[in-house]
Amino acid sequence: IDREPAAAAATPIRILVGEAKPKRLSLGAGFSSNNGYRAEVAYRNANLFGRAWQLVSGLRIEQREMLAYADVFLPPDPAGYQDSFGALHERSDHEGLKVSREAFGVTRT
Repeated sequence: IDREPAAAAATPIRILVGEAKPKRLSLGAGFSSNNGYRAEVAYRNANLFGRAWQLVSGLRIEQREMLAYADVFLPPDPAGYQDSFGALHERSDHEGLKVSREAFGVTRT
């Protein structure tokens, strides 16, 4: 690269741009001393219904707990706000104590 200001415009610059794939599936497995064996699947879609909505979802099944969730993030509006909504279902059974939780949320950031 020539350090002379007059020659700076002639310096070649190459840019390589790569985008992540719009859909992504992840699988996992594990073990914890609290909940035992675990299997998990997560799915992301960056263009849900062809509307540029982002879906983030997952399912985790453990020996004592289960969790399922889905969140949808809408594109930012002209003022810069981003709306999202999501749902969750969680269930656990620890030593006979069964707990179930459902949630739905809406957010503007």
